[in-house]
Amino acid sequence: MARRTRGEAERRLEMVIAPAIRDTRRALRITQGRLADRCGLSQSQISRVEAGKLGWVTVEEVGRLIDVLGIRLDISLQRPFVTGTPFQQDAAHARALAYVARRLQATGWEVRLEVEIVEGRARGWIDVLAYHPEYRALFVGEVKAGLDDMGAAERQLGWYRRAAGLAARSLDWRFESSASALLVLATEANDQLITANYGLVSHEFPIRAVALHEWLGHPARSAQRPALALIDPRSRRRRWLQPLVLDGRRTKLRYAGYADFMRGVRAK
Repeated sequence: MARRTRGEAERRLEMVIAPAIRDTRRALRITQGRLADRCGLSQSQISRVEAGKLGWVTVEEVGRLIDVLGIRLDISLQRPFVTGTPFQQDAAHARALAYVARRLQATGWEVRLEVEIVEGRARGWIDVLAYHPEYRALFVGEVKAGLDDMGAAERQLGWYRRAAGLAARSLDWRFESSASALLVLATEANDQLITANYGLVSHEFPIRAVALHEWLGHPARSAQRPALALIDPRSRRRRWLQPLVLDGRRTKLRYAGYADFMRGVRAK
């Protein structure tokens, strides 16, 4: 049986707990046997703990040792940054993802959904990572069924775009051009939030539905800035990327909001 490799957290616990127990016991002039009696452990267990072999005791037993010795326990855990979740259960999001995948595949793109990326302590999942073998082009798409914070969405997509190259190479996708886009469920509520963030949208998302549609059809050159467009998973139009009110659209969208879209899906 192969020997298990200890992780960073386990090594750090050993480095902190073992000397704290050993040095405190010695400072109090308590023998290992006496400490063992007070904690309900054996002298050999105390010896192993002080040697850093924490696998010989349970969390409960370590806690007893710490309490008996009067050691103050102060634990601070820094959780990794996690954005998005793999295989989201949101029905609208799932439909939107499948819709984008079908549309891209119909025009020659190879598509992967929910591609995990890890950068230091940060972890996330790229909604849509696609590759066009003819043009050697890479597309990074973030799909939103609902929008709460345009700034957060922009930062999230920016990170995904930076990390996408490594993910693409792991799939043996050798790309020469690339583009990224925020694809948002076509509801009046989402469009209104986008309009309310006019300044950020104009600066950070200069490419819109028409230009993105053309790029996806002929991705010969990289798009230097991200795109923003609306999508309706129930639409069968050839031009499946829909413009914003900011782009001059005057027609009303089919759905008022998320709930309205879901009612339409259930009624189908």
